[in-house]
Amino acid sequence: MISKNEIHAFKLLPATVTTLSKKLDVSPASASKITGKLINNSLATKQRNGKTMLIQKEKTTLAQKLEEIITLFPRLPLENILTHSNLTLIASISYPLTIKELGRTIGVTRQWIYKTIRQLSSYGIILKTDDNYTINPVHQKIYDFATTYMEFQHYRHASMLTDDAVILWQHGNEFLFKTKQNLTSVQKTAVTVFSDYDFPLVSNSKYYYTAKRPLTIADVIIHTILIDPTSKTYNAYALLLLEKTMPADLVKKARLYNLTDHIQILLNYHRTHTPKTKFLPTWKDYETLAKQYGIR
Repeated sequence: MISKNEIHAFKLLPATVTTLSKKLDVSPASASKITGKLINNSLATKQRNGKTMLIQKEKTTLAQKLEEIITLFPRLPLENILTHSNLTLIASISYPLTIKELGRTIGVTRQWIYKTIRQLSSYGIILKTDDNYTINPVHQKIYDFATTYMEFQHYRHASMLTDDAVILWQHGNEFLFKTKQNLTSVQKTAVTVFSDYDFPLVSNSKYYYTAKRPLTIADVIIHTILIDPTSKTYNAYALLLLEKTMPADLVKKARLYNLTDHIQILLNYHRTHTPKTKFLPTWKDYETLAKQYGIR
């Protein structure tokens, strides 16, 4: 994501391209490319001061977080750490996951995961507990930068797909969003695909999920919850589809979204008919909904 020269250039801002060229010992053309990358990643901006074009640090959250980690970790080789692939992995460990689970969500081989975790662990950024990997609290600021960077990438990606995209949930390199547009380049999910399972549900919004892995019915159920985890309506819809399809991998898949406890609550509710949280309807209301949509 950011090279050694880009980090050095960022530290030197505010400065002109000519000044950066001299201090970085690169050609003016190379200095211009470096500043262009910083600007493209919302880390820097141009400002004219008379006849002089000054490159300044941007006031974005991403730029502020980069400045923080440069200050906090002066001895870390950030140019080796802050690559796009490394930041994707770091942002994916917002909760404990195994090598296999990380490989699924990021869409890479286990060999790549092992190699990258070994590298980041050598800097003390990633810790291992049993078979799960987590971020070392000492390096929380690097994790914060990684998640902010991925959020920026997701927003840019969604904006290129449609101008009315609203991101509802994101983790690592995956995100759930809604739009009123019909898209063909992204996987449909949540209530948008309920009709594929003979569940005639109509919604004004269309829901999509960007991921390198194919989605299963378990993903669709979980994405329905993620539209609004506190909503009785969406939890009821998710449970109706669960009851209709009973996917065997639902609990296992819930770990990828940090929703294991939530799914267990739904399963217990379905078994006991007793709502123990505010996001579940009464069993009578749920049965009425099930009859309305022909689930029972």
